Amino acid sequence: FNEATDRRLERRPFLAEEIAELLRSTQEYSTGNHGLTGTDRAMLYRVALGTGFRTRELRSLTPESFDLDGTTPQITVEAAYSKRRRRDVQTIRADLADELRPWLATKPQNKLIFERMAKATARMLRTDLIKARNKWIAAAVDQEERLQREESDFLRHVDSSGKVLDFHAIRHTYISGIVAGNASVKVAQELARHSTARLTVDRYSHIGTQEKVEALDGLRLGTLPQNGMHIWQHTARETVQSGATGCEQPHCATKNADDPKSKESHALDTLVPHDATGCDERRRRDSNPGWRICNPLP
Repeated sequence: FNEATDRRLERRPFLAEEIAELLRSTQEYSTGNHGLTGTDRAMLYRVALGTGFRTRELRSLTPESFDLDGTTPQITVEAAYSKRRRRDVQTIRADLADELRPWLATKPQNKLIFERMAKATARMLRTDLIKARNKWIAAAVDQEERLQREESDFLRHVDSSGKVLDFHAIRHTYISGIVAGNASVKVAQELARHSTARLTVDRYSHIGTQEKVEALDGLRLGTLPQNGMHIWQHTARETVQSGATGCEQPHCATKNADDPKSKESHALDTLVPHDATGCDERRRRDSNPGWRICNPLP
């Protein structure tokens, strides 16, 4: 089957508003199935959103993995836990580093900070999404708004088109945000830690309607002031007028004089006069009206 047309699981990136609601809700509660407290889960989601780390890479982190006091804050994943079996040093945003400092200060040294993260990360995230969505719906100001929120795909685990929000969708969100931020293809590939740029752009980068609209806003279509005629229409008409016949412009004459086809056409016109007997009646329709060639067949 064609993977592009027969996808079994298609993910979508989180909206910025969905991330805010998810973090706000997760911060406030937890259950025994989660393994992590609400504060730790919220920080887990923040680190995943700010690095694009996979679950195995996140589980391997200790307080020593974080270098937050340098010029550029970084988080390191050792080669034994990286998918590409290389030591990865991932640069992070300064605001994420500011949130991590006080939280890491409460964690013991040389201990895995997400050791108790649930094995079923998709189920953990799904319960957090359901909780966040229910809170968001309950916060509606009136019944009409409540009905609109209930019908929307906001924070749904599976939306109306069948696209899924699972834990790996956080990585899709990270990479889509990098690409949407006008990063070069090479930079996006390096931050995603992919072997090829094609994987970064084709598989993990998602473009929404808003991005398409913003891209089209930057498109400037040239028009001519007279009669509102588009420039490509004007160019096409000039091309027809300056063809092999009927061109009276000086630049056209010069161009046609230097054109080998024009010279050949002139030579043929000399050999076969236009008013030759029977020529016009038997001449076949040609794509180039400047070639005056008679059909030699009776």
